[in-house]
Amino acid sequence: MNKKQYFRRLKFLLRSLPRGEREKILQFYREILEDKIENGIPEENAVNELGDVHVLAQKILAENPVRRQMSPGKIVAIVLVSFFGVVLVAALTAAALGFAAYTQVKTSATASSSSTRDGGEKESRTYAAAADGVLTVQVNAENKKIELVSTDGDQITAQYCTAQDQVYKLSNQNGVFSVANKDLSHGSRFPDSWINGSVIDPADLITVKIPKDFAGDITVETSNSAIAASDFSKLGGFRCETSNSAICLSGISARDVKLESSNALISMENISTAGQLSARTDNAAISLERIASPDIKLETTNGMIRGTIQGRENDYTIDADTTNAVSNLQSRSGGEKKLSVHTSNGLIHIDFDE
Repeated sequence: MNKKQYFRRLKFLLRSLPRGEREKILQFYREILEDKIENGIPEENAVNELGDVHVLAQKILAENPVRRQMSPGKIVAIVLVSFFGVVLVAALTAAALGFAAYTQVKTSATASSSSTRDGGEKESRTYAAAADGVLTVQVNAENKKIELVSTDGDQITAQYCTAQDQVYKLSNQNGVFSVANKDLSHGSRFPDSWINGSVIDPADLITVKIPKDFAGDITVETSNSAIAASDFSKLGGFRCETSNSAICLSGISARDVKLESSNALISMENISTAGQLSARTDNAAISLERIASPDIKLETTNGMIRGTIQGRENDYTIDADTTNAVSNLQSRSGGEKKLSVHTSNGLIHIDFDE
């Protein structure tokens, strides 16, 4: 199979992904292939090194679980499992936890603290507080995609959607704006977006709007869902952690940044820090475009690390290695800045943009 045939087939296998994301992924792997060919590897061998196209497609789709399409048979199975699971969870929850009545958060409400558990229909809700006096924004959720959106306003706002098996606790106390979510489905509820393709159900999404010049810390933790953030100019510490889904950041300047995921891509574009910038994932790639930091640490397994760093290569003391793949970085000392890049079974290709 030549490269044209390979990518035609890969494009077909990724047809369930949104067009823009699909094209970005295809271009990413095309560049990897071209690098191999430029390094003297024959085209056929370079294509073979990408691996079986069906296996690669499955891996890419696994990194984007909320956009995966499911067959009618799987949907029926999910519905049955979800129905019986919710019934069982409801019985166990009522007996073991004995939840008290919760104060409902009215749409566009502002308060110091509130908890809510929905008893029936889904309902969109908003919790807001003045950004003045907030030192830290914390989001701790289960099975929810988290979107951090910059605004020109002076409030911090959390938008979410209630559901029968979801508990939310929101507060603004002692300088901490907190959004906490507990998913009581215990695996019995499959996100609707897994069934509906690229459509994200509101119940699977938490959006936090924050002034773009917010200078405090942000900590985000979720599971089995993505984290996305863009356009913040002077954050303090920025921490993101998820599992089995991607972290995508763009246009962020912070004191330091720490990103951690598993089995999914970490993507950074126009990210700068005064302190350390670290990103770690497993079984997936790390992609970076025009990042700037005096202390960069990138680590993955079974995935490639590729992109551009602002500055000169000579500015960095470099510690880089991979196994069973090619790296264009050579470990060296003497630079005032630090760059650590480690992977296994994956390409390392870092360019410096002076």
